[in-house]
Amino acid sequence: MKTWKSNEKKDSKNFNTKSQPASGRFDNYPGDSINDSFVIDTKTTSKSSYSISEKVWNKLCEEAVMVNRDKKNRVPAISLHLPNSHLVILSFTDLKNLISAY
Repeated sequence: MKTWKSNEKKDSKNFNTKSQPASGRFDNYPGDSINDSFVIDTKTTSKSSYSISEKVWNKLCEEAVMVNRDKKNRVPAISLHLPNSHLVILSFTDLKNLISAY
């Protein structure tokens, strides 16, 4: 199994989310996994760095709006797998709101 696919499965299990089949190929399945709180896009690289462009982030935010038609207001997040680190990327506002709610 390819590393990116394995990481998508791990993320789905670790974050208690539902995998989105063919998420990169069809607009009907935004993000790589979702639950009632988050839309998560999993990124994997074998390099020591990974660039997140505004285009990539904006696409994920648009997908979150699309799945939020059910009024659950899911937060967009990127799960980034680097060789020696696993990071989660959220917008400043979303992290601030989550901290306030906690």
